[in-house]
Amino acid sequence: MPELETQFGVRCGPLTIKVDLSDPGESRGGSTSSSGITLFHRALAWLPGVLAHELAHWLLHWRKGSWNTLPIVIEEGLAMVAFHRFSATDPPSASLGDCDIAGVLRLTHEEYNKHPDVRSVTSCGVAIAQDLGLERLRELCRRAHQDGLETLPVDWVLEALASAETKGLNGE
Repeated sequence: MPELETQFGVRCGPLTIKVDLSDPGESRGGSTSSSGITLFHRALAWLPGVLAHELAHWLLHWRKGSWNTLPIVIEEGLAMVAFHRFSATDPPSASLGDCDIAGVLRLTHEEYNKHPDVRSVTSCGVAIAQDLGLERLRELCRRAHQDGLETLPVDWVLEALASAETKGLNGE
């Protein structure tokens, strides 16, 4: 999906995509790892969206770069935006007013996966991703990467969101 590569500003090398239909009860539509993307039985009903979701993850991590500093909740939010765009469905309406923004940004990958309300947390990630947009997120990730940080600081995201809100209110 060249359109996704263009949006994320990266071009990836060879990608392996496997289809694993061995477990119809698998709850995930797909998974992404360094060896490529695996699509599961659940992906069949939503194939373009699931593939776009997993490709977003792949593009963010195919090489060690600035996107690797993105907090998991924003990464999942971006992947869900891709899912909805390519499955021709609307993303869930999410308002940052409903989110504990600092709390969700601090979640580790493991905490995110075990969160009791992962849909709500992901909706916060979607709202953050949409409010900041790819260009602003790219800038923040590059800055964090250049500063040698493992993860984009929560304060930077909060400042960027406040700035985006102020610009929106002022019509700038």
